[in-house]
Amino acid sequence: MIDYPTAQAAEDYCFRRSWRLRLRRRDARWLIHVAAAKLASQAPTDLRDRQAEWREHLAHYLEEVVRRSYANPVVVWFLLNVVVPIVVKLVIQWWLNRHEA
Repeated sequence: MIDYPTAQAAEDYCFRRSWRLRLRRRDARWLIHVAAAKLASQAPTDLRDRQAEWREHLAHYLEEVVRRSYANPVVVWFLLNVVVPIVVKLVIQWWLNRHEA
């Protein structure tokens, strides 16, 4: 798992950059933590060179997590089509720039 300060840094980064994530703050926070933990657990050193592959991989992983965790099809649709793409994009940006803060 990812440590709290790291997860908090990812969360802050994402919420500062997207008002849509702030609309579903609780769900977005959870997905940000899951995405950051996934990146941290795999520690991709080639992320900068393979961003498209990692975006697809992370989006697919979050899709599975959302589908297992929610029963309401409207919420699932919203999360998969609005929140997850933003989370994936911003968490990858955060991962690439996390040491520049």
